Amino acid sequence: MANFSLSFQQISGGNDLAPIVGVSDLYEYKDGKRTSTRLGSRYTILLLADGCSQLAVKVEDAEAPVISQEELDKHNTSMNFVLCRFEGFTARPYADRAGRMQLSAKAERIVLVKDGAAK
Repeated sequence: MANFSLSFQQISGGNDLAPIVGVSDLYEYKDGKRTSTRLGSRYTILLLADGCSQLAVKVEDAEAPVISQEELDKHNTSMNFVLCRFEGFTARPYADRAGRMQLSAKAERIVLVKDGAAK
């Protein structure tokens, strides 16, 4: 398979923003086992142009996530989604064990957006 990457606009149908529906810590794995070394955060977003499919985006950061899952749950329950954009975003396609095409995504930084202005 060719080695190439996709921009956020290419996978989101031209959108610059996406709603966040989940967040979790990203840990290092060695020999198939999770270590206690935290590498960053994993943000789950909805790709609205793709039937609301979900995509996990890894962001390496030394601090806690920019928003907690509890805060996201409050917004998601009321359908008042938190929007974000990414800086330094890349996505790479790969085939999973079942042969289905998937995307692996990472970004240098996530920026929360509310009412069109960055928080």
